[in-house]
Amino acid sequence: MRIAVLSNSHAAALAYASRSRADGADLTFFAADGGRLHALAPDGAALVPQNAALEAALKASSGGLSRIDAGAFDAFVVYALGFIVRPLGAEYSSAVRTAALTDRFSGYLNAKLVALVREVTDKPILCAPTPLRAHQPALGDPAPQSLLAYDEMLEWTERHAVPAGVRVVGQPRETRDGGFWTKPAYNVDAPKLTAPGDEPKRWAARDVNHMNADFGALMLETFEGALSLH
Repeated sequence: MRIAVLSNSHAAALAYASRSRADGADLTFFAADGGRLHALAPDGAALVPQNAALEAALKASSGGLSRIDAGAFDAFVVYALGFIVRPLGAEYSSAVRTAALTDRFSGYLNAKLVALVREVTDKPILCAPTPLRAHQPALGDPAPQSLLAYDEMLEWTERHAVPAGVRVVGQPRETRDGGFWTKPAYNVDAPKLTAPGDEPKRWAARDVNHMNADFGALMLETFEGALSLH
């Protein structure tokens, strides 16, 4: 299966994991730091960059491609891109939950990209949030009994906020520490987004937002499982 991954700096964990695998899906990464994927636009059955900076970033991450041709792929993953799972109180009514999660999701670049991909293809799309930050015990934990569970929030988002047929896939339970943290081990030596073949670069130890190739490998397994590769 050929999968196009649209993402930002968080694609690095997936890319580094994919380079060390002997099998699995054929992955192409279309990634750019920050919000630069905002400059993608539909062109027939493809998404194309609207400025030279994005064109260069896409070529660097994909190995030379800047045009995301729907016909060249069997499925699409839209990963991170501002989609953050923030705690939401469990005491709210169904109507309030739906309104809150729909409003949150609509403001994310991830939501725009999901809509753009759906505009050019009816092939499977997975939508996945930004990794939860690495656990910082000094900040304490929200009381889990007072919040919707992580998985429940993603299920609610899938039912009410994304286009029909789009799957929302979160990070595996084994990577999570408590309700809304990632286990610190998955944050160690987190790679930066670089072009294939370039010298690896790492995030500073104080960074708690980016994850490593071990985390990336588990995310790839999760994506492949959701696309029925296993």
